[in-house]
Amino acid sequence: MSATTIGPIRTSDDIALHVTRWGDGPAVLLMHAWGLNAKMWDHQIPALVEAGYSCIVPDRRGHGRSDIAASGYDLDTLANDIARIIDHLDLDDLVLVGHSAGAQEVVRYLTVHSDRRVRAVVLSAPMTPCVLQRDDFPFGVPEADFEAIRNGWLNDFGAWVSDNTASYFGDAQISTPLIDVTVRMLMDTPMPVVLETHRTLTRADLRVELAQLTLPVTVIHGTLDTSAPIDATGRPTAELVPSANLVVIDGAGHGMYHAHTEQYNQALLTAIDTPPSNCQVKPKPPRRRRHR
Repeated sequence: MSATTIGPIRTSDDIALHVTRWGDGPAVLLMHAWGLNAKMWDHQIPALVEAGYSCIVPDRRGHGRSDIAASGYDLDTLANDIARIIDHLDLDDLVLVGHSAGAQEVVRYLTVHSDRRVRAVVLSAPMTPCVLQRDDFPFGVPEADFEAIRNGWLNDFGAWVSDNTASYFGDAQISTPLIDVTVRMLMDTPMPVVLETHRTLTRADLRVELAQLTLPVTVIHGTLDTSAPIDATGRPTAELVPSANLVVIDGAGHGMYHAHTEQYNQALLTAIDTPPSNCQVKPKPPRRRRHR
């Protein structure tokens, strides 16, 4: 299996993004979760490459081997970084996959930038449509509660990570070394980056944007996801997207890509190979461009 380190790809504010390309064939761009990096996808890349796809796997700015930026952790800038990668590599007929916070970035990319290069989308355990309590959304978590969590991280982030590790993988039993890899990715991400990206993901409201999507969209979610409970995120996300198909993995947690790998990979490949059966692609409405 061939691998090529691309770049570095420079963002509009001159941040170097580390991007690796595995295999040949139609491109699948994989955006990782909050606090992790491209290594998150280690158990998906071989399956996708074997199926004839090329995997494009970037480290988000401030994560993994990409530059640590002093700023730019807002959703618009992160979506701009995706656009920079896609344009630099001149990718077309692309499948975009975003896990958790990565799903937010994918949605923002599609609604701010042209979706002409993308043929299908996978929102994996998405932190959408909205997790923060608002005047018109009383079901979310109050900002004060999120801020209390972040303040606790300043005292001992490792304790919070340790307390939440078991539930992250749902009902599956996985090896200690694999758990350690996930923990190490989180612990290696600089605390200022952890804090700023968490503020971004918890404050994002993508309800209107999800309803604008007209591409084939598959939402993959686990029933035991405590980080993004399916009834608060996956199900309402699928309900908002006109072309969405919801795939539920029983017993899976937020880390289903490692803990329920076979089921997850099958769902991923099915979504990539075949558009959702209920997808009715409609004429695209005019898009309101954002100033950036």
